[in-house]
Amino acid sequence: MRSVVEQLLSLPVTVSYDLRQVSAVLHRAGSITKAYSPASGFERPFSSLLALDVSRNLREGRGKGPDADAIREDVSARLAATQAISDWLRAEHRRRILAGDSPMLRLNKQPFRLQATFNPLDAGDLDVLRAFELLENRSGLLDTMIQLARPTRVRRDVGRAIGPMRLLNVSEKGRYAYLLFAIPREAEDGDFSPGAFGLILSDGEPDLVLEPRLWPSLGCDLMDPWSQDGPNLLRLRMFRPTLNGSVFQDVKRRAGQDGWWLDQSFVDFNSSKADAFLTFLGAQVQA
Repeated sequence: MRSVVEQLLSLPVTVSYDLRQVSAVLHRAGSITKAYSPASGFERPFSSLLALDVSRNLREGRGKGPDADAIREDVSARLAATQAISDWLRAEHRRRILAGDSPMLRLNKQPFRLQATFNPLDAGDLDVLRAFELLENRSGLLDTMIQLARPTRVRRDVGRAIGPMRLLNVSEKGRYAYLLFAIPREAEDGDFSPGAFGLILSDGEPDLVLEPRLWPSLGCDLMDPWSQDGPNLLRLRMFRPTLNGSVFQDVKRRAGQDGWWLDQSFVDFNSSKADAFLTFLGAQVQA
């Protein structure tokens, strides 16, 4: 539903994925009867997601912040506002159809604008398979870009980023550089694990994280913690040419010691292999 709102509506809100702002605007316009108005403890500047600190306090029984009843009431309010927006969109869709106008909700009519060499009017089975493979690749990249376009703290709260981190030490040995960071408590539950692909280290600047061509210049690997490391320490490994490259050195100057973020980018190992295999099959058929 969020994607529908972002693509179809132009609303006077800061970000169109914030349920609080979107529902408030539609409520003031008389389009919906319920708006999401978070109580104290649930307010976030650009998101309606349940913050990790709220759920962590409840899970660990700290007695701080909202209790289970308050959380249940907040989630119920968010679901009610979401349902109200969904009902309004469907009602507008039906109203336009009954009035003889073009439907409000419809699929994009450009499914074949995938690559210049693909002709949908003269497509064989291998062409269709190649188109599906490319479509899956673009879909994964688009989803990653949408996630990276969110504010850094929102990315952190949903487990797709760690930061802001404090750089404690950098050492270079052989082909690699090793970086040690201290991370805030609210980022300790980040959904990253050693061996994960596509991790990028930056200062969180949108011009960097939203530019796929720069991702190789920010790439790094998450290492297993040492036995004496506490949960607030994070170790990364990076190729020395990447560390000493001009892109990363610019990031290092901007981030300083305390402004570092670790994000998940998009990596696709299969599309190029599938394309090569389909090309091979096509050559065999022509032969």
